[in-house]
Amino acid sequence: PQTTTMLNGAIEFGFKNGLTFLYENYYKQSDQILRTKKIANINAFGNVNTNETSLVNMGHEFIIGYRPRKSGDFSYSFNLNGALNRDYTAALPDDVRQLLLQDNSVYKQSILYRLGINALSNVLLHYRGVYESDDQVPINPLTGLRYRMGGSLADERFFRAGDPIWTDLNGDYILDEKDFVIVGNSQPVFTGGFNAFLQYKSWSLNSQFFMTFKRDVLNNALADRLRNYSDPAGLADSGPGALVPIENMDIWTPSNTSSYFPNIYDFRRNRFIDPFRYDQTLFQEDGSYFKFTTATLSYNFDREMLSKRLGITSARVYFSANNIFTISKYSGPDPELVSALGRDSSAGYPNRRSYTVGVNVQF
Repeated sequence: PQTTTMLNGAIEFGFKNGLTFLYENYYKQSDQILRTKKIANINAFGNVNTNETSLVNMGHEFIIGYRPRKSGDFSYSFNLNGALNRDYTAALPDDVRQLLLQDNSVYKQSILYRLGINALSNVLLHYRGVYESDDQVPINPLTGLRYRMGGSLADERFFRAGDPIWTDLNGDYILDEKDFVIVGNSQPVFTGGFNAFLQYKSWSLNSQFFMTFKRDVLNNALADRLRNYSDPAGLADSGPGALVPIENMDIWTPSNTSSYFPNIYDFRRNRFIDPFRYDQTLFQEDGSYFKFTTATLSYNFDREMLSKRLGITSARVYFSANNIFTISKYSGPDPELVSALGRDSSAGYPNRRSYTVGVNVQF
């Protein structure tokens, strides 16, 4: 069976002025985690269950509250909470140092477990810009051939002006599976929230904020947007997609060689080079954000008046707004709409803003 060892310590303060503080430090180790391991295909079956994996999670959590005594018709309270977390791989099957979990979907965004680092590391090609001209493409001094994609020696596989610059990690002048780098962490380092409550006589305002810092997000929404242009027939994926305007994007053209994005219109070579492949750092961004989540303004009618005139115990009207605004450097639709592995799962649409008007009556 899986076993878990947890050690934690906490300290709590409370003051007469209504200020409270709670801090907790914890260490959690999970051993004998069940997972599936592939075995040689000469056996009667291709997988076997194993429990040789161990993970360690450690961090700090805090809660700060302030709720002073009510003075006159006005009262308020604040609450701030946060968690700083780190996770590490402690053991892997067969005593290996690292384990690559390959993504066999259309995204090809694999993750890596490596001893001593965060458990869910991205494995991507390192993007460094665009070749402005053919002369910038490196040439192998031994063969005289330009830097190229792995596979056959088809002319379409050699890099040229407008193609992405991906780091040749092993220096063999061929881009293949040996050139992927370990970069990024799909799990947020810090998460937290803030709540504020204000009341004046029968009026009250309740607001909530949420924040996530230091999380790497793979912007698949942007990748899809560009892939739809570079492959308008949808031959590489499941079919053609929507062509969203791209006039405001810095894309390579013969007249704009110092660009950020590769050539988007080289349709003939697209299936060989795949310039907008998902598994590259071009689409990895900082997914940190601060969100004003909800706010509710309400008014409670005088209970004594309601009881005498209408026979009602209580009545309240309120106006509520959700998903009010988000502050983030993330260029995708919404940094909140990502999967557990940090992949943008918004399908190109952000969370909608909504408003609600309501009445609560108790007889």
